[in-house]
Amino acid sequence: MAENPVIWVVGSECDLEKESEYNEFYNKIHMPTALKAPGMLRGTRYERIGSQFEYPRYLSIYEIESEAAIEQILKSEAAAEAAEQQFHGRGKELGMKLRWLVHYRPIGP
Repeated sequence: MAENPVIWVVGSECDLEKESEYNEFYNKIHMPTALKAPGMLRGTRYERIGSQFEYPRYLSIYEIESEAAIEQILKSEAAAEAAEQQFHGRGKELGMKLRWLVHYRPIGP
């Protein structure tokens, strides 16, 4: 029996004066790079509604084919390239701050 897909939730922020550049980078470069990792099915980005500052402004949800695929993804070239972009490349220049990085498995309908 096949495993259910899991989700990878990423909460992030950026320097406010660089939001437009950050969103362009994330949508056109970072997310497409991350989605090349084996086992990644799709990804969607969201922006927080309202001013609850205790929560990240941006949320990315990636769907992964299975729990077993998480390790493959973390060891992949695509994940290494995405991390490099995020922590040492353009993401760093734009003040990208990772606030959440967590995986969830489905437990109900």
